[in-house]
Amino acid sequence: MAISVTTWTAAGVGLALVALLGVQTVRLSTEKAAHATTRAEYADARTEASRLHAKAETEQREEYERRIGEKDATIKFAQDLAASRAVALARSVRAGDSLRDERAAYLARSGEACGGASAGTGGAPACPAARVLDELFGQADSFAGSVAAAFEGSYAAGTICARQYDSLTVK
Repeated sequence: MAISVTTWTAAGVGLALVALLGVQTVRLSTEKAAHATTRAEYADARTEASRLHAKAETEQREEYERRIGEKDATIKFAQDLAASRAVALARSVRAGDSLRDERAAYLARSGEACGGASAGTGGAPACPAARVLDELFGQADSFAGSVAAAFEGSYAAGTICARQYDSLTVK
């Protein structure tokens, strides 16, 4: 039995097809494995990106809440400072009124003391000296009030400004 050339050719082509099919199967299997690895790496990268995003979002929220807390604390501090300064101002106004009353009483006593007094030999009456002293104390009192008002305003503004600056710095 002689096998014809056509049969040998058909067998060769069939064998070549089987070999080609084997190579393609191996190649397809390799590509599937590579694709699965790529998908796994992509999933890992997405998971990591989601984790980093959530971490950044949490940090941002915490910083926002810290700043809001600092702002609220600064507002409370400013309100407390204003209240304490108002009490101190009321106290100083009472003290100033008391000193003014004492000054007026002193001026009245000195006026009574020199009611009919005339200048002695080589001397000046005591009443003009008391008036000059009264005027001097009045000007000093007015100046002290201006300085105190300026100091109170700048102290409160500076303290509140410093707290606001501190609240905005990242810790």
